[in-house]
Amino acid sequence: MPMMILETGMPALVVGLFCAGALSASMSTGDALLHAAASVAVEDGLGPFTDLPEERQTGLMRVILVVVAIVAYYYAVTDNQSLVVLLLTAYGIIAQLAPTVFASLYWRRATTAGVLAGLIAGSATAVFFYFNPELRILDMHEGILGLVVHLPVLVAVSLATAPQDDAHVDAFVRQSAAGPTP
Repeated sequence: MPMMILETGMPALVVGLFCAGALSASMSTGDALLHAAASVAVEDGLGPFTDLPEERQTGLMRVILVVVAIVAYYYAVTDNQSLVVLLLTAYGIIAQLAPTVFASLYWRRATTAGVLAGLIAGSATAVFFYFNPELRILDMHEGILGLVVHLPVLVAVSLATAPQDDAHVDAFVRQSAAGPTP
């Protein structure tokens, strides 16, 4: 993009301001994504399972932020793929959230163990096929292959484990057409 702007014949000051604006926009987006990844990992990933003091949460967020930044930098520098391919690859893992959301909102028999097992199996499958593209079936996207594994695992583990308490389920699943239970 800077080369295109340079070829327009605009003064160097305008080109410099344009490049500075583009750089600041990308930095603010990257900064927000790094902080969001660290915050979600600690508060939503660990928070429900442990009771960490605030200082410990902050320290853990800082470590995760640095790790995510290093991984992102590695892929940006070493992987000769476009940003579009990297984003599509990330959506392979993000797609694994869809069955979890639908099951928790609309299937009364879904259990925490089933949802977690499905998420782990689907995400692991997506990562596996990302690193082994030659093994993909019909050259499908790794996220789709992850969903093919995720759904049966979610259903099987949910049916194999004890159902959730009705009060817990009622907090998530929409009541039937008959209305709320008294």
